[in-house]
Amino acid sequence: MGNVPSGKIAEPKRILIVDDDLLSCEILKVMLSKYGTCDIVQDSLDAVGLVVDSAIDNKLYDLIVVDYVMPGINGGLLTGLAFNAITFVSSKATPKVFMVSGNVLEGVLSCDEYACYDEFIEKPVQAKLVDELMHKYFSQNSPQMTC
Repeated sequence: MGNVPSGKIAEPKRILIVDDDLLSCEILKVMLSKYGTCDIVQDSLDAVGLVVDSAIDNKLYDLIVVDYVMPGINGGLLTGLAFNAITFVSSKATPKVFMVSGNVLEGVLSCDEYACYDEFIEKPVQAKLVDELMHKYFSQNSPQMTC
C-alpha cells in the first residue's frame, strides 16, 4: 500500500467491530471512529443478529471488521451467515469486510469456504493501513464486493 489518499470519504459510515477481545475492539474503534459510528460486539452470534437486524431495518453497516478466531463461530462462518441473511432480506449491496487475525494466515483463511471478506489484516492492526483501506473502499470508484 502506498501513501494515504488525500480525498475525503463523503459521508459517515456505519461500522461494526466484532472481536472477543475488548482491547482489540477499543483499538479498532479509535482507528475507525473518524470515519463514522462504530458498534462493538464481542460475540459472533450477536454480530450475526445485528447484521440481520440492520438489513431488515434497511440500515446496513457499511463496514464489518471481524476477528477470524472467535469462540462459537469463527469470523469466516459469521460473514457467510450474515451475507446469506442480507441477500435474503435486502437488495442493497453487502457491507465491506475486513477480516483481522493474529493467529491465522491469509492462505488458510482463503480456504474457508464460508469466509466472505474484502481484506485480510494481520494483528496488530496498523492505523496507516486502516486509513489506506478506508480510502480504497469508501472513496469514489471503490470496488464492489466480489463474494
